[in-house]
Amino acid sequence: MTARNFLFSYKGRISRSNFWAFYMGAMFWQLASAFLMGLDNIIANAFGIISFLVLIYSIFAVYGKRWHDRGKSAKWNFICLIPGIGAIWATIECGFLKGNEGENEYGLEPYKDGVSRTDQADVSM
Repeated sequence: MTARNFLFSYKGRISRSNFWAFYMGAMFWQLASAFLMGLDNIIANAFGIISFLVLIYSIFAVYGKRWHDRGKSAKWNFICLIPGIGAIWATIECGFLKGNEGENEYGLEPYKDGVSRTDQADVSM
């Protein structure tokens, strides 16, 4: 899976480890975007807003692939709209609970017997 597919595609499945790697990077990305939006410079503000919008789309795509690994539709992303519990529920389901074993309707298992499936789980440029 290419980095572009990992960040912007809703197709396929990803492992919990790839999810958490993205999650940590997204936290940094969000801080950087917020910093840029807080500067007194219109170009930096515009870049920060665009960066933040791209981040939001990427978050939904990555969460969608984790929902797929759990055997659920990416529509489960909408659970995040429930105040308070929604984001907690999504993070527990996508970050802590194991995905379906074997192939499901969304693709092959990202990891099998500790070996990465390069067509599903690896992020490369």
